Amino acid sequence: MENILFSLRVVFPFLLYMTLGLVSRRFIQVENLSGILNQVVFKLILPIHLFLTTAKTQVDIGSLSGLYLFAFIGILLIFLVFWFYYDRKDLPRKQKGVLIQASYRSNYILFGAPLGAALLGEDNAGIVVLLIPVVIPLFNLLSIFALSYYGSEDHEGLKGVLVKIAKNPLILGILAGFLWKLTGLDLPDILVQPLQRVGSMATPMALIGLGHAFSFSATKAYSHQLVRSVFIRLLLVPFLTLGAATLLGIHGGGIVALLAVFASPVAISSYAMAEAMGNDGKLAGQILVYTTLLSSLSLFFIIFVLKSLTLI
Repeated sequence: MENILFSLRVVFPFLLYMTLGLVSRRFIQVENLSGILNQVVFKLILPIHLFLTTAKTQVDIGSLSGLYLFAFIGILLIFLVFWFYYDRKDLPRKQKGVLIQASYRSNYILFGAPLGAALLGEDNAGIVVLLIPVVIPLFNLLSIFALSYYGSEDHEGLKGVLVKIAKNPLILGILAGFLWKLTGLDLPDILVQPLQRVGSMATPMALIGLGHAFSFSATKAYSHQLVRSVFIRLLLVPFLTLGAATLLGIHGGGIVALLAVFASPVAISSYAMAEAMGNDGKLAGQILVYTTLLSSLSLFFIIFVLKSLTLI
């Protein structure tokens, strides 16, 4: 019973935030509210949060090489397996890149830090954040590749992609945190407290915006693709990757970081990228919403199992 309550406390806030967004549509009728909130989250609030978490982390960065390697190889293998799987399927070409992206690209930024803080405590959640320099650039590179290949328009080459990654506000926030940590100085409390309050707004704001933008109208047309994508993203991939990690002896903070990488719902940015690159944006949006909604149940179950096995 204790493990059930623990798991519920971790995932219930995510479901509540989305529900608030859905309800708010009745009395907040602002055009593109979700897009506006996402801009604030990804260009201001999340970089601040990532800076603070990186600068304060108590984790030994040098000890994470094995975790970096596991995450890198795991993401790459999932990408290659489902590229081969979907490429052979009789599906509209513009859907294939979207479905491949949904198999490996998780919402690591928004779900990772809150999961880490809830499961490990604020001071030890840095292990989750420190995987971002490996995970996020790889997500972006693979998505550009898949969506460019299956999309209908010409897009910038590898150099342009690398420049965009280097200018990513999230990467810059982490880099700033690393640089501060190298100074060996503690952040002053007068700065830490307001920054923590700002950083804590990221996940609620983004998920409320997602709930506000959700529409059931396109669900029926994509029912088969949605069932397949939700199963792969929330059940199959977590089972295979976390199972392999457990067999390799990864536990504690390491397994929580991998939980965030491989068991989180599809990344919010996957929708905007798919649409901008000539792929099926409506399908990408539906996958985003349903994996986010149903991840409350899947994460509850996975956390309960990991907690019961004393892996976290």
